[in-house]
Amino acid sequence: MATAYEDPHPATSVLDGLTEEPWREIPPEEARWMRPNLPDLLGPMVRGVLRHVPEYDRPGDRAYSRVAEAAVAHAMEHFVRMIADPDASWKEVYQVFFDVGYGEAVEGRSLEHLQNAMRIGSRLAWRHLAVEAERLGRPRTLISLLAEANFAYLDVLASAAAHGYSRAREKAAGEREQRRGRLLTLLLSDPPAPPEAVREQSARAGWPLPRRMAVLVLRPRPGSGGEGPAGLPPSLLTGLDHGRPCLIVPDPDGPGRMEELAATLAGWTGAIGPSVPVDRAGTSLLWARRALELAPAGPGPGGAGGGAGNRT
Repeated sequence: MATAYEDPHPATSVLDGLTEEPWREIPPEEARWMRPNLPDLLGPMVRGVLRHVPEYDRPGDRAYSRVAEAAVAHAMEHFVRMIADPDASWKEVYQVFFDVGYGEAVEGRSLEHLQNAMRIGSRLAWRHLAVEAERLGRPRTLISLLAEANFAYLDVLASAAAHGYSRAREKAAGEREQRRGRLLTLLLSDPPAPPEAVREQSARAGWPLPRRMAVLVLRPRPGSGGEGPAGLPPSLLTGLDHGRPCLIVPDPDGPGRMEELAATLAGWTGAIGPSVPVDRAGTSLLWARRALELAPAGPGPGGAGGGAGNRT
């Protein structure tokens, strides 16, 4: 699991960008009547979230329920602690909700469901606080401050969860690109890689093997560091061939494929090899290299010189 904090003084970074900390306006002694009610509030809050967010209702998954209960308990206890001591650390509770967001992304669930669950939990907590404050005859100004503090606190926890969710998505995207890169290497290997290895890596990369493919090599642009065009469609496998951007084009004989490719690579100089079966991608690469050596320095018609819109 990733770590939310790398700063030795994390509490300050948690609140960057927040202009108000309404819990500081609440007298610390008010925490005394809140803390004894926390155990009785835990169950109703968890059940309320599960009832209103059915995506999280897993009757047979006790481990998942324990995670939900632990997150809610951390949030409630820390909220009261912030009222008693506004300078208390955010590190532990931030990490808890960072991990929750991270886990949601890993399991492929929507961030929207998590945010909805957190809003439901916050509403239930506020309802309990308001009822108890009125029962104890607390002033209305205090009740207003509690509402503001509750909503501001939710913002911080939601930010932590979104941070974890984003971190997991970034990590998954990086791993996916690595798997696609390994697939490209296998496809272009000489001699050809075993078909079983190619099929297995294709499944891992989430890139279905086409019947035929062609390899396109681009001339690097000065100062690009070998990077290829941005915004290429995911149907293209991309990588480097001796420091030059290299693309594998699936089903190059498909209707409009070459025209679409030429438009995508407008302004680039490149050459594309012949359409070949999967196990002969290395041959297509060889012809693309040779054609690129003969290509003029500037981009040719259709946006890519040396025949990026016309197979050699």
